[in-house]
Amino acid sequence: MPILKNPKHEKFANLIARGMSGIQAYKESYPGKTWKDKTLTNLASRLRAREDVCGRIAELQKVTEKATIAGREELAEFLSGVVRKANAGLAVSVHDVQGVVYG
Repeated sequence: MPILKNPKHEKFANLIARGMSGIQAYKESYPGKTWKDKTLTNLASRLRAREDVCGRIAELQKVTEKATIAGREELAEFLSGVVRKANAGLAVSVHDVQGVVYG
């Protein structure tokens, strides 16, 4: 899918693809305006639901996923292994590591 014709829509799609919330992405795409939270939620939701924007977000996420060295699952597995091999006296558990990875 080509770059979106509307630069604000393109910026919104890029920010969403990078993991930003819809509200925050909308605020950054349309700076200098003030909306109520409910209005922002509706505006961001409507923009995200547009076929062109939705398709662009999916495309950008695929590109980002391919460029990523390790996904969340791989990172969690690696960090869990490090913790398991570490000194048993450490106060860090596998559960703590997974909490950091998965938020």
